[in-house]
Amino acid sequence: MFVETLHGIARAVFVLPHTGDLLSRQIGVVSGSILIFIVVIGLIKWLGITDRRGLLGVGILWVVMTVVFEFALGYFAMGMPLNEIFASFDPRHGSLMPLGLAFLALSPVIAEAVRR
Repeated sequence: MFVETLHGIARAVFVLPHTGDLLSRQIGVVSGSILIFIVVIGLIKWLGITDRRGLLGVGILWVVMTVVFEFALGYFAMGMPLNEIFASFDPRHGSLMPLGLAFLALSPVIAEAVRR
């Protein structure tokens, strides 16, 4: 979460002014996925989980934590209406967030395969 929070701040400061909101968010999903994968590669051995089911469980837990964080941040800290938060997850509005979340869920499994 810490890395993604810093990533989001950097995206808002350096990318958003040049690309606009939607493209900035789309770029953020791709660059965020790369950052997440780098972190997961570095932590996969520390997790001590090697079976696919356990790794997928960790990835799904991360997805749940990410979605809760996004909703809490948007609703409580930024005062966004819930329909706007839901729209930020909706591919019909151009969001790539579902792809990023799918990658997040699978990243421990992929990282373990790469590590081997």
